Amino acid sequence: MIRRTAPGAAALLLLALTGCSAGSSPAASPAATPEPVGGLGVAVSALCEAGSDPQCVPVGGQDVLVDPEDFTRAGVAAVEADPGAGVVDVRFDEAGAALLRRGSQAAIDEGADARLLLRAGDRVESALSVMQPIEGDTVQIVPAEGDAQGLVDRILAG
Repeated sequence: MIRRTAPGAAALLLLALTGCSAGSSPAASPAATPEPVGGLGVAVSALCEAGSDPQCVPVGGQDVLVDPEDFTRAGVAAVEADPGAGVVDVRFDEAGAALLRRGSQAAIDEGADARLLLRAGDRVESALSVMQPIEGDTVQIVPAEGDAQGLVDRILAG
């Protein structure tokens, strides 16, 4: 289940989405879904005013409400750092991609103040303002602290 928290104000994107459909990615999942190699926490939340709540934390230049209990684990089928580009390519397994799609739609339904959060380990890596539903199974994440391999390691541990 994806929970939603109270609304806030608008902000920037830290997550670049790739692939318009699950079948458009060259690394798309095969018919038989393999066991996930890792995971990311997914939640829908909202922006907040700094200092207004103990759960209001900075994520990529914006303040977002983060309740650890709001996150649901999305299985990751493949993850790879691209050190030259400073991004991490993530392909979700079938169930993880479905959770990501539901979360993106929930963020849209909540309005302009809603954010789709991605957490690796205990660190929220991305607070995405969703403009249209995510249809694919692949995302690229720009690590908050620029440590692509560290992000890969946290995803693999998830």
